[in-house]
Amino acid sequence: MVDSPALIHCVRFNLGDLVCAIDASQVQEVLRKLETTPVPGAPDFVTGIVSFRGAMLEVMDLGLRLGLGRAQASEQSRIIVTRADDDNVGLLVDDVLDVLPVDPARLQQGATLGVPAAAVDYIQSRIIGQEQEMNLLDLHRLIDDSVAMHERKPARGGDL
Repeated sequence: MVDSPALIHCVRFNLGDLVCAIDASQVQEVLRKLETTPVPGAPDFVTGIVSFRGAMLEVMDLGLRLGLGRAQASEQSRIIVTRADDDNVGLLVDDVLDVLPVDPARLQQGATLGVPAAAVDYIQSRIIGQEQEMNLLDLHRLIDDSVAMHERKPARGGDL
């Protein structure tokens, strides 16, 4: 008898018409959308910060970051609190659907059909053969690139 590879548990969510997922081991919590405090000089995709368990959590509009437009503000909007390396970041999404087990054999590398150019580099793989195909995001790369972008972004308002 051959053991099948361990299942990967993924948090599945909507960003506009795109269905995406991230590895559940990188998710700390899912919050209802909270009001954020703007961060001067932050990139446009940073909606602001919120207090989360006694610390400040930066919240990123994932739809805007991936070139899909702003997340839709609704009762279904959620902030997925993630941890990648030493960075905690909140990802604002349109709706969190569920957590589902994924067989690693269902991961298809390099398939990015229907994904905007800004998002292609952040797709780790496409999950196929589920009830609905979806894109598995490379959270480490997404957060690392976003932090780097944030650090080199000039303050809003421009030169006088």
